Amino acid sequence: MQVLLILVFVGVLVFFISKSIAAKQTEQSRVESKDSSNHSDSCEEQVESITIPDGTTEIKNGQFRNFRKLKSITIPNSVTEIGDYAFGGCSSLKSITIGNSVTSIGVEAFYNCSSLTNITIPDSVTEIGGGAFHGCSSLTSITIGNGVKNIGNFAFRNCSSLTNIAIPDSLIKMEDGEFKKIGYGIFNGCTNLKSFNDNFASKKGRLLFISEDGRCLIRIGGNIIAFAPAGLTEYTIPDGIARIEQYAFYGCKELTNIVIPNSVYDIGFDAFKECSRLKSFSGDLASKDGRCIIKNGELLAFIPLGLTRYTIPDSVTHIEMPVFRFCDCLTDITIPEGVKRIGREAFFCCKNLKSITIPTSVEKIGAHAFSDCSSLTSITIPNSVTSIGDYAFAGCSNLTSITIPKHTNVHEDAFIGCHLDIEITKY
Repeated sequence: MQVLLILVFVGVLVFFISKSIAAKQTEQSRVESKDSSNHSDSCEEQVESITIPDGTTEIKNGQFRNFRKLKSITIPNSVTEIGDYAFGGCSSLKSITIGNSVTSIGVEAFYNCSSLTNITIPDSVTEIGGGAFHGCSSLTSITIGNGVKNIGNFAFRNCSSLTNIAIPDSLIKMEDGEFKKIGYGIFNGCTNLKSFNDNFASKKGRLLFISEDGRCLIRIGGNIIAFAPAGLTEYTIPDGIARIEQYAFYGCKELTNIVIPNSVYDIGFDAFKECSRLKSFSGDLASKDGRCIIKNGELLAFIPLGLTRYTIPDSVTHIEMPVFRFCDCLTDITIPEGVKRIGREAFFCCKNLKSITIPTSVEKIGAHAFSDCSSLTSITIPNSVTSIGDYAFAGCSNLTSITIPKHTNVHEDAFIGCHLDIEITKY
């Protein structure tokens, strides 16, 4: 019996000693890991110049991200790919030489390299990722190589020191069997940009055009994709333009008036977003108050500046585009009789909207039409409405009362995220 007790005691003692040693080892490991991490951060902060070794083929995603004291870097000809975020946040980087074998520059590869003043993208590069040079606010000169065929969304956004952009032939020329993509918002926030230009002699065989005044970059078919706003408070869009693509005039903070030609049939959402001084539209498509662009009864664009209440013009029959999306200033909107459709996201996230009357002409309310209108407390759906789309009133957290016709087809998620005690009355 005594032997058994001794064995049990020894076993328990060994267990606690082992546990204590393991705990000490774990704590030591944590300390070493922390010291190593601090050392790594310290090293990153001290590096001012890097020469990538010859033979390296790829700069990995985030490899030099946030090396904030890095001032210069040389990329050898062996490198073929610069990864996503590779040099993002290198705010002291002033000089970079890109080798002539690089074929792709990744997403946000040079994001917020705010000290970079010039860069040459070699002819070997075929793709520039989204936001690749976003926030390079000191960049005064950029040469886009004559091999680039794809530029991602917001690639040069907020490069506020750029004054001119030369578009390479590789983006302009129409070539059989080749897909070329220029994303949206690629020059948003380039507030000092005065013009685009190119050296492509022919007017035929083009995918891209530049307006005569050099201010608009235009996709085949008459679609404006970018605008050079420097020094302008008013602008007349050229005749023949068919579409103003999304984000085309985004952030043109000095514009107060824009003349829209009759040829325009469509305006992408947020085309004039953050045009903080824009007061009016002009031209035959503009409403009498200058706040709206209306084409064949469809409301294409709206200027909310300084408004809390608004009555939509009687000539509107369709609100298909999300023209009132994020109009936080509006508290009251009147929709006129004659409007038949309220489209997807038409009033999405109008957080201060307290009152809206839906007329008896409306037949359909689209998906997310009033999502996140968190100040709405009640709403009556007229008998004319046959369907209410998914998430149409989702997130209307103060909506406590809604009246709906019995025959109206309501998507099961139409009122998700509304007030817990919401009262839905069918008539």
